[in-house]
Amino acid sequence: MHDVSKQYPNGKVALRDVDLEIPPGTRVAVVGETGSGKTTLAKLLTRLMDPTAGRVLLDGVDVRQVRFSSLRDRVVMVPQEGFLFDAGLADNIAWGRSGASRDDVQVALSDLGLMPWADSLPHGLDTQVGQRGEALSAGERQLVALARAYLADPDLLVIPPLTVVASEPSRLGAAAAAMTLERLDGLQGPARSVVLPPLFQHPRAAAAGHLGAESTGDGSYLERTVAHA
Repeated sequence: MHDVSKQYPNGKVALRDVDLEIPPGTRVAVVGETGSGKTTLAKLLTRLMDPTAGRVLLDGVDVRQVRFSSLRDRVVMVPQEGFLFDAGLADNIAWGRSGASRDDVQVALSDLGLMPWADSLPHGLDTQVGQRGEALSAGERQLVALARAYLADPDLLVIPPLTVVASEPSRLGAAAAAMTLERLDGLQGPARSVVLPPLFQHPRAAAAGHLGAESTGDGSYLERTVAHA
């Protein structure tokens, strides 16, 4: 991000003059009080909106010059509740990546610590989720959205606060839910960067009281102040 600002039509300035670099293979936690611009930042990174001023670049290219189909393959944000089809659990998760196999789905669930949950369902990965996922709880639908996004294997994975998962362990059980949330703290890879929600705030960042960032790719701590209305 180079000198990025965002002002909404109602005049509210959500972000002002933001400079931010997220190198490949790093983990960044965005922290801040309600209204400090965290959601706006995530939407700008994934081009769900464009900045009022400044540029958002992906590998040095302005995202406004990248085809949406290509951008959606490389930058993925986990929705608070993704759309589920009236099909099996495995098919719903596999939708995250074209050509994904059942084995790919199992690997993704294992990486996230979710196989015990999937196995606990009436028919495992073949469990029918119903229209819009009505056979699953809200927290479980959020887990499907997370697994689907992880399976897509994007260059940049943006994870919003998984508040439903944290507050509603459902079939996972409290211990398993906590383990799954903790595993998100290590999802970055050599070529994948991860933007995490406030659930994973570093204590120093949480104490800062304004929007900041924690980059732990090399074990260092980075805090950035972002001006906002």
